[in-house]
Amino acid sequence: MRSIVRLGLSRLRPPLILLALVFTLSTLGLMLIPGIDAGGRPWRMTLFEAFYFVTYTATTIGFGELPHPFTDQQRVFVTIIIYLSVIGWAWLLGSLLSLVQEKAFQQALVDRRFRRAVEKLDQPFYLVCGLGDTGMTVVHALRQLGSRLIAIDKDERSVQQLEIEGLNGKAPALVADARSPETLTAAGLMKPECSGVLTLCNDDEVNLAVAIAASILRPGLPVIGRADTQATAASMSSLGTHRVINPFREFADHLTLAMRAPDVYRLIAWLTSAPGAYLFPSAPARMPAAPGHWIVCGYGRFGREVVAAV
Repeated sequence: MRSIVRLGLSRLRPPLILLALVFTLSTLGLMLIPGIDAGGRPWRMTLFEAFYFVTYTATTIGFGELPHPFTDQQRVFVTIIIYLSVIGWAWLLGSLLSLVQEKAFQQALVDRRFRRAVEKLDQPFYLVCGLGDTGMTVVHALRQLGSRLIAIDKDERSVQQLEIEGLNGKAPALVADARSPETLTAAGLMKPECSGVLTLCNDDEVNLAVAIAASILRPGLPVIGRADTQATAASMSSLGTHRVINPFREFADHLTLAMRAPDVYRLIAWLTSAPGAYLFPSAPARMPAAPGHWIVCGYGRFGREVVAAV
């Protein structure tokens, strides 16, 4: 909230100062310029009368010349007041429209709504870092299981995907860099309701940074991390990460199991799938499952893991 107010005041300060000067000088001027009452006697406005007249004149309401008809000197001064107030209000409205359209102000509002949503969470939840294909799959699976979650991703389109699917209310998401401990803290890492952290970004550096921050800020909190390289996996394991998942190794192990024991693979896939999955009957074996009867096309990262697993 403070950041929003600070940003708003920094952008609206010049027009607000101009309007304050217009009101102040106009009130003082009307108090100093003498008028003539109905009896022909000179009179001067009190502070309240001058401020009251400037208030309904500068805001374009206009009740007329009160409490007595003005002299020409007063009318010339009021004319100047009118033009100055119009300039001030136009400047203020223009600055306000520019502020609303400013990226930083919009992000501040989003951050404020996100922090309020996190503060209201009073049930166990998981912190998901990364909303790629794997992250979105995990989000949907957790929602089907009835679990609460908070998501972080630096890609605005991924966060918007949650809004398109109507999950932003059930899964508060923030566009930010998950490597920052401040971001993790704002996402509820320090809340006792946080049951675990899943770092599933496509960048090993980000996943390792999240694992390090979680291990330091919340020792003993379960952390599941993705690691594409052995070095990152070893670093995460040394931090006491609950489980380190190498997607290439996992794919190779599943594919090897599907080749060697398809029925076992079907059973495991069914038991570990999201709610609502079905155990389909196995198709008759049409290819030999013995080692050496397979041709691996492509020897990239997946191919090497498959060959190593077989």
